[in-house]
Amino acid sequence: MDTENWTQITKSTHVKAIDYDLGNWLLKVEFSNGAIYEYYDVPPQIVDGLLARENLPEGKPGKFFYHNIRKAGYKYKQIREKS
Repeated sequence: MDTENWTQITKSTHVKAIDYDLGNWLLKVEFSNGAIYEYYDVPPQIVDGLLARENLPEGKPGKFFYHNIRKAGYKYKQIREKS
């Protein structure tokens, strides 16, 4: 899977990059261990919040992801194993 055009997340030790399909509310997340997951029905304002954390000096996008996406109960599926 080609992830070179994904949005890179530099202020997280766990989340490496994301790709978002606005039409389907589908968020793909690449983790620093190489695994990729798809998260379903994630509203755009949640993705905007994640990206906002990346752009703030004190931002913590990984923490935001954990609390607002991973623990929020969105359905997900692993689409690539960790490397």
